[in-house]
Amino acid sequence: MMKDDSRIQMALNDLRAGRYREALAGFEDQTNRVKSDAGLIQAAFAAAKGAKEWVLAENYLDSLLVLLPNRFEVHSTAGTFFQDQRRYGLATESFKRAIELKPCEPGLYYNLALALFESEAFLQARTAITEAIRLKNDYYKAMVLLGRILNKLKLHDDSIELFLRAISIDPDSYIGYFRLAEVSAEHGDLDTAKNNYQKALVLEPSNPEINAAIAESYLSLGEIIRARDVIRQGLSIDPAHPKLNRYFADLKFELGDSKVFDQYHHSIKGDVSSELIGDYAKRLLVVDDLAGAEMQLDILKSRFGEIDVYRELQVCLLLKQGNHDQAWNRPSSMLINFDTDLN
Repeated sequence: MMKDDSRIQMALNDLRAGRYREALAGFEDQTNRVKSDAGLIQAAFAAAKGAKEWVLAENYLDSLLVLLPNRFEVHSTAGTFFQDQRRYGLATESFKRAIELKPCEPGLYYNLALALFESEAFLQARTAITEAIRLKNDYYKAMVLLGRILNKLKLHDDSIELFLRAISIDPDSYIGYFRLAEVSAEHGDLDTAKNNYQKALVLEPSNPEINAAIAESYLSLGEIIRARDVIRQGLSIDPAHPKLNRYFADLKFELGDSKVFDQYHHSIKGDVSSELIGDYAKRLLVVDDLAGAEMQLDILKSRFGEIDVYRELQVCLLLKQGNHDQAWNRPSSMLINFDTDLN
């Protein structure tokens, strides 16, 4: 028993130190004991999440639900877990169960509304977030979320009013300015967007998402140097931020910087979207790096199949390689104009 206690304590120490894999190994070594203690299950669940072992994390979560089926906190935790994985059906089911157990907790309605918003169930999201605000009429985050929902429902003026109301409640929080800027940019009011992004950045200078949004607004306005400075500031906080690296790559490409592709490598590490890989391959084709382009197209095909962007770029690659007959025999809806279709 003393040896078991020592192993559990080591696992807990590893968890506190952020050594998630070591912690998880310790908890797994003491499975029977862990699964009979709710506190240890929670710790093992946290270790599995930190180690990105999602199946194990879900197993521990299931064990916790068996031990504590009537604790709203456990169902809320389950909802957040499923929401992070974009399993919105399970997320909303878990949040609703949490609300059944504690119907007067505004934060639970906020969590439910956010999951519904992310799954694009905007009318249901509005119902849930309205209840959160009814329970707590100065609920700042809920007002901001309601503003986002109303914008999705095409109630633009009402959404702006909600953002401004939220800002009046807590003028020192960046999120109201940030969301107001997002909606302003979406509707073409770039100057208002830029001003509010700047206010958000002053209040939250260490958030690279704000830098990325401001950089995008500057790029839309053609203010290249300002965009570059904001991007550099964001990358000093998070050097691997995919969107910032991509914007920096675009800038370097336009300015003829030979190190542009280093930035794409950084960007792809954090964003494996077909759009980004295709964009990288396209720029490699522009500078006649055919081997590099072919490698990126192989990656694109292996991850996403022969989607439209793959087929179109494959035709361009074959043409540049001189394989004209093979190129024209491949299905493609359009050919890319390398002079005009770079953005």
